[in-house]
Amino acid sequence: MLWKIAVAQTSRAYKFMHISFVKKFTPFIEFISIFLPSAQILSIQFAHMQYKVTIYILILLAFISFSTSRPAVSTSPAGWRPLFENDSSGHTVYGSKKALLQAIKQGCPIRVAWGEKLPDGTSDVEFSSPDFTTLVNDSDLVIQFPASAIQTDYMNAHKAFLKTNPPTTWKALMCTDGHYHQFHQDITTGQVKRIMYLRAFMLWYAFTGPAALEETVPPGTPDMAIPGGIVLDSLIRK
Repeated sequence: MLWKIAVAQTSRAYKFMHISFVKKFTPFIEFISIFLPSAQILSIQFAHMQYKVTIYILILLAFISFSTSRPAVSTSPAGWRPLFENDSSGHTVYGSKKALLQAIKQGCPIRVAWGEKLPDGTSDVEFSSPDFTTLVNDSDLVIQFPASAIQTDYMNAHKAFLKTNPPTTWKALMCTDGHYHQFHQDITTGQVKRIMYLRAFMLWYAFTGPAALEETVPPGTPDMAIPGGIVLDSLIRK
């Protein structure tokens, strides 16, 4: 190590002084050497004699000053994070709507979950990613989902098939104020067969990292299999 070379080159008159100094600070020096293996030795000229002084302490102070002046960087990877849940009236149940709106403004993809639990204990939770999003008055999101096929059953996985008689698609809109609008369309004829106006609990996710959010969001993910999680206000059959 460099400090051993410095000891060997010191004059006999200052040998004892230098070795005592180094021994005293050996544990400290070895610790610093882990981070600063290329630390240099400063030569200070005294009258008729040369004395090498190790400046690890000064380098450490500079290192600490540099490290503490840098902003903390999160090592958590980006992922789908639940940011906000509204009830069927738009009231906050979990998280922060501000965090959700912030993520949208930063261009983060979003998805929504909603569900219900029936009195017999069966439940379903549905997830979908919108293909069109509107930020309204900087206070609410209105989203549209791409069309998807209607299933024959949503509460029993063994009975879940695509509806074929007639084949029918579902198109829906949701809003952070809790309202949920959908219609069912006959693929064969193109006719809208059913229109539904509903309200629902909605859990909003964004694909983002924690460092990108100014608003803090509680840990964990709320259970969306909720009794009364979806409420039908009106239904129109055609």
